Formats: sequence, structure tokens, C-alpha cells
Amino acid sequence: MKTKILSLIALAFLQSEALEIKNKLSGSAASSSKIGLNINQSPTKVNPAEGILPTESFSVIRANVDYIFSLTHEGHYFDILLGGSFGGVVYDSTKNLVGGSQIYKYIGYWAGVANTKGPGNKDTRNYILYNANVFYRYDRYFSIRIGRFGLDIGDWQRGFREGVDIRSQAIPNTTLWFFATNKGAAVAKGGPWLRDFRYINVNDTKGDWDYGRGFWLFGTGAQVIYKNFTIHPMFYAQDSRFVSPTLDIIYNFRPDFDGKGFNFKTQVVGMYAYYLRGAWHLDASLDNFQPETKIKGGGGSLFIKQTFFYDNYEFGAALYTTFSDPHQFFGGANPTGFDSFTGTIYQFTTWNNVFRKYAHTGWAFVGGSHKDLTWRVVGRYTNATRAQEQSVLCSFTYKFTKNFEGNFTIQYYGLTTKAGHLLGTKRLLQDTYSDRSSIRTSLVYFF
Repeated sequence: MKTKILSLIALAFLQSEALEIKNKLSGSAASSSKIGLNINQSPTKVNPAEGILPTESFSVIRANVDYIFSLTHEGHYFDILLGGSFGGVVYDSTKNLVGGSQIYKYIGYWAGVANTKGPGNKDTRNYILYNANVFYRYDRYFSIRIGRFGLDIGDWQRGFREGVDIRSQAIPNTTLWFFATNKGAAVAKGGPWLRDFRYINVNDTKGDWDYGRGFWLFGTGAQVIYKNFTIHPMFYAQDSRFVSPTLDIIYNFRPDFDGKGFNFKTQVVGMYAYYLRGAWHLDASLDNFQPETKIKGGGGSLFIKQTFFYDNYEFGAALYTTFSDPHQFFGGANPTGFDSFTGTIYQFTTWNNVFRKYAHTGWAFVGGSHKDLTWRVVGRYTNATRAQEQSVLCSFTYKFTKNFEGNFTIQYYGLTTKAGHLLGTKRLLQDTYSDRSSIRTSLVYFF
């Protein structure tokens, strides 16, 4: 049925005299590196039983290619989009350490679509087809995309997904949207992440009733722009996992700000996640609690961000706080604007503590743009049930040519894991400090 509908749409396009046909090939080649500074700790000693985990160093290369074929006629638009990526590891500081290489957790992770095969560095996929979709739009009234695509709306589930994305702007100044998906992938075109599609929030514990099952995740919302306000209520739900209402409100003092003079923007986001009984048998992931604790109940979060702009500069501050534990099934994509994957690959796939149980985070930032140079400084403090951490990050991006840019980021990051929690496989008897400072670089050429 779906094939017949698509054939009729294509036939209607092809029979039109006013048909506009376009196709475009684009892509990028990138290198991405991280140097773990490992201040006051050995970069080569690994002992999970003693809680000794270094910060990794690595270098990877990537290539991304996208092709789009489109048809346009009198308000109707149709396209087919294909895109893929492949890459490899150039340097790996973990290769000869206890446990073998861990960099596959960045690039190549593959444990099957149900995450039940048991991932490892011997069975990897260093390639992915992240775009494979068809898209149809009629003016501003209706659009639908089916297949694999980059989801770019909403606060919490952005990224590459497999499913359907439907939108409408029939109501002036309003975007209505809905998506349904059960698979996601981790792909950063200018960074190291390349992890193929698998079920979202799958249970990989043998013996459980939902072992290896993929449950559909749904999202819907309405983004309304009224004068200086953008009001965006959203609702997410996943079968046997959670339901979650979210409200995002932005006030923009000068919506038409063009980078000259003064402006300010205020954003407030509230989210609540209630975990369904079908998820209560699962272990609380990412070691938010003691290791024997099960998921139960839910929690909420509040995000407040104030940004000021003056000409080509910006500065501001933000607060993110969690009430109980709302992020068992959320966190990879988030509205905060900073990278939450800055820890060690030996624990939680580098996830830091901003989204953990009863976590309170504040940060201040300043940045600017000067012709081809963009820079940013961010200072952050987090105190959570599991850990306390502080970081200072300095990032510089320079555009060498129209198609070639580079980034250099250096970060001090101190992490104190609190007594009673796991560091590696060791339950700590006292608070323990770890250094997670690093230097990260990238070079990207676009074509």
C-alpha cells in the first residue's frame, strides 16, 4: 500500500510541465581526537576492582556522504535522502591496557539491534546508513518523512531515528509535530560518535519478560510563536517505559536581532517523567543509585537559562536541577546546550553527572565571534547524589576556508565520586577524586 501511494505521488510529479528536478551530493571528511590529561593519575593503569580508571586518548577519522533527489511543483515538494558514514581508529590509548580497546564505545559499537549480543572490540560496525528516507510536503500545511532521518524538533529525543516524522504549519506562527520511532543511532558528523541503529531503551537483562524487545516511542508537541515568546508544550511516551510532559518557554527581547546592539533571551524548561510499571523491574541504569536499586516512580527537572548579547559577544548563566530521577530514559539529547559526554570511556560511556538523581548544576559562559574565529568559555559546578564535579572549558573554532574548519577545546574537569557508589566495580568506602581533564581537537572539510 505504501509503495502504491509513493508511486502515485511520483507519477503526478512527473506528468507536470512545471516540474523542477534537483539532485545534490554533499559530505564531509573529519578527524577527531581526545587527549586525556590524567593529572595526578596514571594514564596506563586500569583496575576496575580498585576504582582505578584513566581518561582515554584516541584519534579517529570519518567520512560522511549525503545525496538528495527532489521534485517540486506548485507547492508540492518530494525528496529522497540517502546518507552514510564510515570511519576508523588511528590511535587508541586503551588498546594494550587491561580489558583491551574501549574506543569501540565511541565508534563501531554493535551488540545487535536488541543490544543482546554482548558488545566488544572484536565485533564492531565502523559504518552506518543514517539517512534513508522519503519526504513529502504540501506548502506549509502538511509534511511527512518516513525511514531513517535526523529528528530536529523537541527537547529530549533529537538525533538520528528510524520511524516517521509528521508536521504541519497550517496554523500561522505554529508548528504542530508528531513522531514515532523505536530505533536510534549516535552519529556526530564532526565528532567521534558512530553507533548503529538499535532499539531505544531496550532491556538487555536475560530472563526478564521484555528481554531484547523494542518498544515504540512517541512524541508530539506544538511550537507557538507569539510576539516575543516561543511557547512549546511537548509530550513523550514509550510503551512499558514512561510518559513525560514538557513545557519550554523562551522570551526573546529582540526576535529580529541581527548581531548589532543589545539583546537578551530567557529560557525556562520544565519536564516530568513518570515510569510505567513495565519498567519497574529494570535496574536503575548509569549507577544513579546503589547497584541493587530498581527503577520506580519517576522525577522531574527544571532548566533556566539567561543569555545576553552585545554585538558579536554573548554571556550568561544557567541552572539545571533534577528532582528525584527523571533521566533513566532521557539525556542523550537535551536542551542545555553543552556536551554531557565528557567523562571516561571506562564508565557510563563518558556520561557526566548533570542528569543524575537529585543533581543541581549551575554554569556561566561567555563567548564571541570575530570574522572566522568563534570562542567560548564555560565554567560549571554540579552536585548530585552520586558525585560532585567542577569544570572549566575553553573552546575555539576557526574557519580556515569556506569548506574547512578546525576546533580546539581544553577542559579542566574534576570529579569526586561519593562514598557508597560504584567506581568501576568497587563500592567506595570514602569519597574519591578522579581527574577527567582533556584536550579535544577536530578538523572538518565540507564538500
